[in-house]
Amino acid sequence: HGVQASLSYELYFNSDFGALGFNADAAISSLNSFENIQTNLLNSPAYYPTYESKSRWLPQFRAPVFVAIGVKHQIALINKLHLRTELHAFKPLTQWETTNEVENEIAWGNLTPNYALSAMLTLIYETPIGPISLSSHYYDAHDPWSISLNLGYLMFKESPLN
Repeated sequence: HGVQASLSYELYFNSDFGALGFNADAAISSLNSFENIQTNLLNSPAYYPTYESKSRWLPQFRAPVFVAIGVKHQIALINKLHLRTELHAFKPLTQWETTNEVENEIAWGNLTPNYALSAMLTLIYETPIGPISLSSHYYDAHDPWSISLNLGYLMFKESPLN
């Protein structure tokens, strides 16, 4: 049992050099501890820095209390070809950790000094039937780089926890 709350803000500006966007997110959760770290992370608020990140398990972007910021830039190259870049920073203010007092006891950690970064570089071509995009993604993780080719739009159903 517990309560979760989150705030999200996005702002975009158009200029001669393309569209520039900023986002800020924050979340807090008072969920009770489950039996293991993975379950706690799964039920903790998550930050999805890029459109593709919802399709990946990124525990470094989950925490009971966090703040995150991002900057996005999109510019038209030629005709219907666009270049989009994004850079995001995630700062957990608390995190789940295993305590030494009781075996398998999970407790909130103290204010944590770590952070996680994410970046994306995408070429997007608008076709009459939808966009085609080729993306390179970076996430602070064991295997940080990925490349994806998408035809159409990525759509996700709202999570039952949200």
